[in-house]
Amino acid sequence: MNLEQTALQLSNSAFLKFTMSFHIVAASTGIIFLSIVQWNRKLFAPIRNLSQFNQASRAQVAYSANGFSYFLDFFDVLFNAFQLLDNHACSSCYEVRGEQQQSVPSDILVRAPYCMSLRTPLLLSCYGSIFSQLAMAAERYRASSNLANYESTGRAVGHLLNAIHILATALIWVVHMTFYGTERVSAHCTMITPEGGTVHTSIPMITIVCEIVTITTFKRLLTRNSRLHNNTATGLTLSERYQLSENIRMLNLLLPTIWSHTSIGIIATLIYFALMLIFPAPEMYPLIETKQDSQNEFPPQESVSLLYLQGIFMPLIFIYRSRKENMRVQRIRSINTMQSAMLASYHAKAFMEG
Repeated sequence: MNLEQTALQLSNSAFLKFTMSFHIVAASTGIIFLSIVQWNRKLFAPIRNLSQFNQASRAQVAYSANGFSYFLDFFDVLFNAFQLLDNHACSSCYEVRGEQQQSVPSDILVRAPYCMSLRTPLLLSCYGSIFSQLAMAAERYRASSNLANYESTGRAVGHLLNAIHILATALIWVVHMTFYGTERVSAHCTMITPEGGTVHTSIPMITIVCEIVTITTFKRLLTRNSRLHNNTATGLTLSERYQLSENIRMLNLLLPTIWSHTSIGIIATLIYFALMLIFPAPEMYPLIETKQDSQNEFPPQESVSLLYLQGIFMPLIFIYRSRKENMRVQRIRSINTMQSAMLASYHAKAFMEG
């Protein structure tokens, strides 16, 4: 299938229009959710708690970078979806004339330099979100290993980890763009190109390793700290036990968002590899063919690009945890305001239920 045929198929692809419309709705929803959470930080217990203690503020450095990555991701997804729909909506207007002229309007086709500029925000946001979570894991590891004086240290380590994650993101982006190719002309912009070859297919493996390291670190730290906290024979000072409790609280606070991001990232990457094995058509990426017609031509379909959905799940998780925390506080307040007889009855009931 030549480039002109691909462009015309894109123009008539109902699945493409549906997928791009889904991206527009999802990205718009994510921007609204993230904005609500950021503008009402004091109303949401999980984010409010990030600013209550010195060690939490260092975790907030990485969290803020993570949230910025999703904002960048959403805006790029929105712009790309609108651009793709607009281009190929115009191409359908030219289709009748295209049959006469036997050509596709040149404004439909895009060149590699334009695609590089268009895909850069998406690449930076995807890689940035992954490495920022790795920075969170490193920060929590240091907090767990330095209970005695971690609270008295400044934010220098948090800023250092943030700088490292930015440099790592920039390095992966440079490698990705170096092998992107500069002469390619296509009907749509992609993150992966045939010129990228093994390099572009190896980068997702690096991100999978980072995701696995992040979630493993959080789980192991939470298990180890919980065991240490429950062991009364450890000889920890009151200050150290307080730091340990705060570290456990921070791990429980961040773990659900790490789980959701890791799940989305790994599932999307595995689906990508499965589609590439089943439907090997690098010139069509990320439009994967799903069936073959009578003329041996493959109608293009949009491939998986789900990582930005974490920007929707993260605010929802914070909203859910905030509601749960507020209900717990209200229950405690109602218990504290009970009369003596009611309070005695409540404690007796709690004692009997264990």
